[in-house]
Amino acid sequence: MQWMLKRMLKVFLIILGIIIFIPIAFAGYFYLSYKDDTVIEGEAYGFQIGASHAEVYSAAKSLKQNGKIKEIHRYPKNEYHREFGDEDLTDATVDNRWIMIVDPDWWNNSIYLDFTSGKLVEIRRFRMCCEMP
Repeated sequence: MQWMLKRMLKVFLIILGIIIFIPIAFAGYFYLSYKDDTVIEGEAYGFQIGASHAEVYSAAKSLKQNGKIKEIHRYPKNEYHREFGDEDLTDATVDNRWIMIVDPDWWNNSIYLDFTSGKLVEIRRFRMCCEMP
């Protein structure tokens, strides 16, 4: 009978350990993989504050060719963002925001580029491992 109690205690402690470990491991992973940085002067992630739309697009194309970003999106006013290429650059120069999709397999892994008066004024890098409720 005593061996049965010991065995049940071991099983209980293992289950309790798993119940405690999983949330701690998830929180640790979330903390280590979460990124939310904003740059308003200098350069970051291959982009230079003060650059024109054309200069930013050139840098983005280079980053895409090197595999550092996957997609280049424009964000026209009152519309959802969408991917664009060389033929759309003229139209995209009036947009106040572009989004570089770093890894589309993650729920949110992007670089947001905000423009004012045709110049890059803010670079925001945002990465979150999963969708939060």
